[in-house]
Amino acid sequence: MFASTETTQLRRAERIAFDLMVKYRLWGFRGTIMLKDMTPFGARIEGLSDVRMGDAITLLLPGLQPKLATVVWQDGSSAGVEFDHPLHGEVFKDLVRDYARSRPAYEPMIVPQNLPLRAAA
Repeated sequence: MFASTETTQLRRAERIAFDLMVKYRLWGFRGTIMLKDMTPFGARIEGLSDVRMGDAITLLLPGLQPKLATVVWQDGSSAGVEFDHPLHGEVFKDLVRDYARSRPAYEPMIVPQNLPLRAAA
C-alpha cells in the first residue's frame, strides 16, 4: 500500500520506521505485535488479521503508561492506529532515539492550524 503525494502532504508528521515488538490489549485479549512505524499521532502495526476499523486497542510502548488508540485502517495483517492523545514531543523524541530503526534526529513539526488533517495516523 503506497500513499499518494496528496496523502503524504496532508500527513501531520513524518513517519519514523521502527521494528519494535510491543504488547497490546484488544477485546480483552493480550498479545505481542510488531510496531513498524510511528508518529506522535499514531502508528502502523503488524500481526493482527481480524482487527476492524473503529476497534479500540491499547499499546504498551516502552517506558510509558498504556496508550489507548483507535484502528483507522486495516489491510491484511497490517493496521493503522491513531492515539487517543498524541505523544508529547519529548516522549516521542526519546522513543525515536532509543528504538527507531535508523535512529534519526527527530524535531517535532508544527502543523499550521488551517491545514486539513486526515483521519489516519
